[in-house]
Amino acid sequence: MAGGPEALSDAELLALLIGSGTTKQTAVDLASSILKSVSGDLEALSRCPVRRLAKFPGIGDAKAVNILVALELSNRYRQLPIAFQSKSKLNVVLLLKC
Repeated sequence: MAGGPEALSDAELLALLIGSGTTKQTAVDLASSILKSVSGDLEALSRCPVRRLAKFPGIGDAKAVNILVALELSNRYRQLPIAFQSKSKLNVVLLLKC
């Protein structure tokens, strides 16, 4: 991953969570199908019931739960105060000086 995770598309990130595809679809193709079903809306995806996600070929309950757990962690992270989201001490110092 030359550009790091931020360089990956939503489908590629979701494919990494899924881990593997099926004999007919790669993990990226499967992830793209899932995203297409919610019009690419990650918020809508986070509200999908496990049963709905598990209906996609290659996605069972365990993978569906993994997807929803990752989205929930992301949601919780976004709700943290900015100082806790900072990637470096310098950003925290600059934030505190404002």
